[in-house]
Amino acid sequence: SGCGKEPLYQEQGFVFGTLVEISIYGESEIHAKQAVADVMHEFQRLHNSLHAWQPSELSALNTAFANGETRVVSPELAAMLQDAAQLSKQSQGLFNPAIGGLVQVWGFHADEFKPVQPDESLVAQWVASNPQMSDLVIGASDSSSDKGGLGGVAVFSNNKAVQLDLGGYA
Repeated sequence: SGCGKEPLYQEQGFVFGTLVEISIYGESEIHAKQAVADVMHEFQRLHNSLHAWQPSELSALNTAFANGETRVVSPELAAMLQDAAQLSKQSQGLFNPAIGGLVQVWGFHADEFKPVQPDESLVAQWVASNPQMSDLVIGASDSSSDKGGLGGVAVFSNNKAVQLDLGGYA
């Protein structure tokens, strides 16, 4: 009937360090459950790939930056980095995923956040190092980095202090 309410299906999950609620209108419960499962699976895949402090493609890239090395990343991550760099530029640096090291100093790189009062000299050191998205060289030419030959994109940072945390981007 035209007066009936559309069916609503809701489910919650925990990903990207936050509670995610998915609402699906107008689908049968069986279709809605499958759609939610598909979305949560994709969210979990991204979470595993982009984790800033647990082993992931992103944390491996951060290690390479700290060591002054180029690393080949997936085209998907390279596209995200290019987009994040553009957003950083458009915001005149107010959005800055390159400050993951500073985020860590404040205690946010933990599975359970515990407020900390960071050492002022450590904060000053990170601020002075001035990591920026503009420090990234995406598409850097270093074919020796593509050991797997997977057709990825080489990424390098001109600043060893760059530690990416894409939590604000996700």
